[in-house]
Amino acid sequence: MNILITGAQFANKGAQSMLFTVISKVRDRYPDAEFYYLPLDYFRKGCFDRCGEYRMHFVYDDLIMNDYPTRYGVIGKLKRRKDMNSAAEAMRGKNVLFLSEIWDRLDALIDISGYSLTSKFGISSINRIVRHINKAKSMGMSVIFMPQSYGPLNFGENTENVCRTIREALCKVDLLFAREKQGIDVLVNECGVKNAVLSPDTVLQAREIKTEHIFTGEHEVSVQRLDTAGAVGIIPNTETLKNGDRAFVLDCYRQIIGTLREKGREVFIFRHSEDLQLCRDIYALVSEDEHCHLIEDELDCLAYGEFVKQFDFVVASRFHSVVHAYKEGIPALVLGWAVKYQELTALFAQGDYAFDITKAESCDLDKMKDRLCSLCDNHARESQVIKDKLEDILRESCFDKCWEVLDKI
Repeated sequence: MNILITGAQFANKGAQSMLFTVISKVRDRYPDAEFYYLPLDYFRKGCFDRCGEYRMHFVYDDLIMNDYPTRYGVIGKLKRRKDMNSAAEAMRGKNVLFLSEIWDRLDALIDISGYSLTSKFGISSINRIVRHINKAKSMGMSVIFMPQSYGPLNFGENTENVCRTIREALCKVDLLFAREKQGIDVLVNECGVKNAVLSPDTVLQAREIKTEHIFTGEHEVSVQRLDTAGAVGIIPNTETLKNGDRAFVLDCYRQIIGTLREKGREVFIFRHSEDLQLCRDIYALVSEDEHCHLIEDELDCLAYGEFVKQFDFVVASRFHSVVHAYKEGIPALVLGWAVKYQELTALFAQGDYAFDITKAESCDLDKMKDRLCSLCDNHARESQVIKDKLEDILRESCFDKCWEVLDKI
């Protein structure tokens, strides 16, 4: 069985963990499965440099420029496509495959995007997804969309046409999972798509990631060990700055860390994904306190899961930093910016610990600090609640439905 994985990347550790989770679970059931990995971050320097370390074939989408609208200019598009394909030709020496050349060897497409079907990132991401679905189905392939977020879909005067295009593509998908009820509402009400099934995030639906299914050789997960008890982790997200007021967001962290220090907690600030500069900015506010620490190491998704076990709880803003914490039974004060945070925390009976810090006018800092103090005192109890809820999720995994589709190949 040959499976194309779309919507993945390594730079974002949530995307990386969804990729690893799917490969690990599928290879548990189908040991001979071959994976073809189509990275979203194909443009990053070094994206294809480590092909030999992983049990997957790296693929470059040589038609990606066709997804960009004509307003970028025909000449500009052709020049960029020429530049990209010239660079791609150099990849052949690194065992990188071209997507246009491998469709006939594929049996299934599994999309693991966390958030792509939305107008927030422009029309090109919509075009890419629709193109992949239509090509896969024309080749007789099975198509599965793992749990992800959808919407909003606001394309101005083009909204009706775009939603019709999305409906025509998604109705061909064999399995379509949405991780939030709001996402299902968007698909039903705006696109007329009625085959979506509500299911929690992919990472929560596997007990472990087996490294032998992912890497070609031995892979040791090594993390810094904290020589302290009662530690609390701070894991910010630059999206809160893009969607909110920078001064307010930074002041929230300053007050949160001040409250933690009043409670005698040791504080560690670190990144889950691409948020190092924000970590540094927060640390600059408290750097004179010897009990506040900045960790600049980059952790892959496996190392993060191991590292986060050392904390009583975390103050987290990256969606998958919360997901990974919950997977290890670690509570979180969640500083979100989208509805997915509310639905995730509600799923684990943790809604009282979720705040939207992008809405300064309605964010109650006193209530936030009160909830923070509650976690300081009751983290063990909340940890057990999270572990119990996780067991409920694992009993009805979305992978059980995936097997019904993949068993037919």
